[in-house]
Amino acid sequence: MEEKKPKTYLEVMCTACVEHRGIDLEGDYWKQPEFEQLKQEMVAGTYGLDMAWMVEKTLVGQKRLEEIYGPYWLGIERELTPEERRQSTWFKSLCDWEERQNDKAVSEENVWKYFFRDGGEKNPSQLGLVPRLKRWGFDVDSFPDGQDKIKLLYFIYCYENKKREGGKTVRLTKLLENPTTENVDDSIVGHQTKNGELTQELKCNIAREVPEDYRARVNADIVQMGRNWNDFLAHIRFWVENSRNGSNLPILYGVRDELKKVADEMLPGARGAYQAPILSSFYLKLSEHEQLGCENDLMDAGETLPELPKLTFRLEEYRKLEDEQIPKEKAETWLRNKKERLLPLIYETDPVTKQQEKDYDKAVESVIKLISVSDFNTASIGREDLPELWLVAAMQVMTGEERKEKPEINYYRHQTSERRTLENEAKDGLNSRTKSQLILLHRINHRYYACLGLEKEDACAFEIEKIISRFRCRELEANSLDEMEYLHDKFMKAIW
Repeated sequence: MEEKKPKTYLEVMCTACVEHRGIDLEGDYWKQPEFEQLKQEMVAGTYGLDMAWMVEKTLVGQKRLEEIYGPYWLGIERELTPEERRQSTWFKSLCDWEERQNDKAVSEENVWKYFFRDGGEKNPSQLGLVPRLKRWGFDVDSFPDGQDKIKLLYFIYCYENKKREGGKTVRLTKLLENPTTENVDDSIVGHQTKNGELTQELKCNIAREVPEDYRARVNADIVQMGRNWNDFLAHIRFWVENSRNGSNLPILYGVRDELKKVADEMLPGARGAYQAPILSSFYLKLSEHEQLGCENDLMDAGETLPELPKLTFRLEEYRKLEDEQIPKEKAETWLRNKKERLLPLIYETDPVTKQQEKDYDKAVESVIKLISVSDFNTASIGREDLPELWLVAAMQVMTGEERKEKPEINYYRHQTSERRTLENEAKDGLNSRTKSQLILLHRINHRYYACLGLEKEDACAFEIEKIISRFRCRELEANSLDEMEYLHDKFMKAIW
């Protein structure tokens, strides 16, 4: 009797998953909402694969997957036949997909126009997919014709033309042409936006055909480069926080001027050639797009800072609060117990009005939520304490007029009616829009440094951050990992 092979870890994990969810892989499982939910669950350690694909790859198998999705679907491993590579053949397959999926009759000529039509300068909205992608920054024609190019174009056609909630479709290039934090896939940390879901769907499907070591390298490079830039900026903030009576302003101005000179000499520069195959190169561009969104919103958030009058009220009290640390879990108790002492410092007046007292009480809950927002968006997540002055600065923001502002947050398919006050965004804590979180944190830091009389130092530091952002954005426009690494090393040597 033949001995049964022991199940692999993946088989055990995937089997337990489908049994727990009640998914019947023998039936039309891909139509089940329980299976659809698995597409939102990222698998740790796989660098971009979702649980739905792990189940299909491990338990369903290639033969049945091709029967369900056809030979052009991403993740089907066999080579396409010469006939399947013929343009008329895969165009016909897309016509059949339209009829099945959207109950819509589409001709092969319509499919050709979708991909290749040139609308000219006067009609950019009429451009086909290939020229649209080129305008965004990804030149499909730079890659050789073949299976990978066919599968990428096939997938994007289905991605854009699939009917979604409310019968809507997606215009991929409009999403990509406006990089913001709304487009970032944060599903791995349990915080996802509608646009983040679109990015996740894109990357997870492309990742199926990108080698794991390449995906890992993309992730490692982007993370490490971000850390290196943050280390540099931490040195700048050190000079800010340790300045007394403008003592470090000459250093900060010197760094700013030198960085500007280096940036003007080295940027922007021509992009290098693509080195990886088309699917890997597209995966890199999607990963860069997410980081560019973070960079753009971070800088834009800093541009919204209000001009604050020079603080003259009890300056020595603010300095004492800077030196005192408080455990985060005791922050709410501290704010409530120290109310009488803090009220004059927050409103910069003594006595305060009854209304100001009410606003104080109302703001405490939001400020506590902003501690988690700060942890999520900055390096403070590993620290158990925070300066008492940070809480005072946060209370100043949440009791001041700026809390009523409705910042403009533009992203793909945003609605004007979705604009909310900073006060309402703060109440939602980590569930608020990421850009609103960044704006709130910038406002708090702005107040923090103003309380210490470091307004000029803070303003100069932000000018430096904007220059660093230019370097960072150039790295994130690279067409290959080698180009990205080369540029980063070059920039690091130039600025240190």
